[in-house]
Amino acid sequence: MKKHLVAYFPLGIVFLLFLLDKIFLIKEIQFLTQKDPTFLYYQYKEELIQKLSHSEPKKKNLVVMGSSRFMFFDYQEFKKNFPDWELYNFSVPVNSPAYYLYIVEKILDASSKIDFVVLETDPFQFNEYSPGFRRSNLPYTFDFSFVIRYFSLFERDEVSAFLGYNLFAGKRYPPDIYVLWQRLKNPQEPIYQFLYQVDRFQRENQGCGLPPILNKEWYMRDLAEMEISAYGNILWLYKNYSFSKRQWEFFQRTIELIEKNNITYLLVKPPVSPVMEEMLQQMEQTQKATQIWKEKMQTFLEKSQLMDFSSNTRFFCNTFFDATHMSIECYHFVLEEILKWYQNRLRKSNLPRN
Repeated sequence: MKKHLVAYFPLGIVFLLFLLDKIFLIKEIQFLTQKDPTFLYYQYKEELIQKLSHSEPKKKNLVVMGSSRFMFFDYQEFKKNFPDWELYNFSVPVNSPAYYLYIVEKILDASSKIDFVVLETDPFQFNEYSPGFRRSNLPYTFDFSFVIRYFSLFERDEVSAFLGYNLFAGKRYPPDIYVLWQRLKNPQEPIYQFLYQVDRFQRENQGCGLPPILNKEWYMRDLAEMEISAYGNILWLYKNYSFSKRQWEFFQRTIELIEKNNITYLLVKPPVSPVMEEMLQQMEQTQKATQIWKEKMQTFLEKSQLMDFSSNTRFFCNTFFDATHMSIECYHFVLEEILKWYQNRLRKSNLPRN
């Protein structure tokens, strides 16, 4: 009997640790141990898909997908200005085309009605070494069936990491003991409270993110700060840039799936600050990345399917939170331009209005 106990003791310990690991799936534990709200944005998208599947038949559904640059649309303002529409925002921080394909497949599997899809597109999304794909998309997106279907587009170490994220909650939501201790000592700790605010806000606003600064009149005024922000973001997004054939494959499959289902779509390159735009045009690495992106887009899409705000003469935004993110007041005008395009598209194609 003792021999059997000794033999099974290590297995028992492993089993107990496996069970203990599952406490990191509890939402309150995640709030206590995570440093930022990135995981919350990804978690809620599955719920938003179900919400879309039960949308009002009389309203047109606008689905928006992008990076953090598309997260901060003012949903309450949108409802007032476009009462015939409903907005579903699937944007998440630092995104990739693989995420687009996953979400579009899920939406269509749920038999949801989509009238118009807007996808952010930008050269940085096609960087093979994008930090977002491995740090955010891989742990927080995808499911087993998606990874199996597109197995050839994932590297073997990514598949191993994906299995680890799904088997071990502590790997997907790694706890920070210092953060846990600080929040247990002080329940009013700012970031801890911010996580609750983010979670509540996105549920009340159809997936739109809580703006970093709620004041519509606020924007970065210091040129030196803007330059530092622009340089830091370019370094992060374009470091060791190599055009990703597999992300292009994910992108193509997304567009083909949207077209197959006869859904109107528009690709949008959001504006960045003039300071950052100038840097992007001057730096050799970003010039090359942009040229490859433009050539790919021109051969794959109708010219009218892409709205590039960096060269849109009808639109100008000169107020930004930082070098890459518009201030709140600009988001409404971006949506106005997008929905004008949709109405023009309807007229040109002679489609009946609802």
